[in-house]
Amino acid sequence: MARQILATCGATVCFDRLIQYVLDKRFFALILRLGYDRLVVQYGKTAAGRELVEKLTSEYTVHDNVFTVNRLEVQLLAFDPDIVKKYTAQSDLVISHGGTGSVLDTLRCNKKLVVLINTELADNHQLEIAEAFEQEGVLEYVRGGFSEFLEVVERVNCREFEPLAIPEGKVVERIIWS
Repeated sequence: MARQILATCGATVCFDRLIQYVLDKRFFALILRLGYDRLVVQYGKTAAGRELVEKLTSEYTVHDNVFTVNRLEVQLLAFDPDIVKKYTAQSDLVISHGGTGSVLDTLRCNKKLVVLINTELADNHQLEIAEAFEQEGVLEYVRGGFSEFLEVVERVNCREFEPLAIPEGKVVERIIWS
């Protein structure tokens, strides 16, 4: 049975560190060992994001935004307005920036979630949101660098999470202000 990971930066901005991590050969080796055979990398709609992806994948033969490394198929995706239906819901694991929309979409689909905080944002709410959701037992987030990222992905792969509680309204406000 096919197993898929979605790595997503969200719609607007490319998150360079996330893209660098998920297009690293050591990450490919890890997820192959964990039994995944498909990786979808959504990198955002910016020219800089496209250029970064092209640089990181230059050694591969990319055809129609897809390439293969060993038995791993990697699909590159700028953006799809139906990402939740087409990719999040079809994935076994999601690796995401800490944006509220991406986090909530993934949790509503009851998917395992690793959040990588984009520390370069000016008004960084991502850490606060990731910490609060981690305390709820519904995701894990990466606090450090690449080696911790690999450890968290491996740990989350084997872990069962609490389902996201059905909100009684204002779920984000409740988590942030509690």
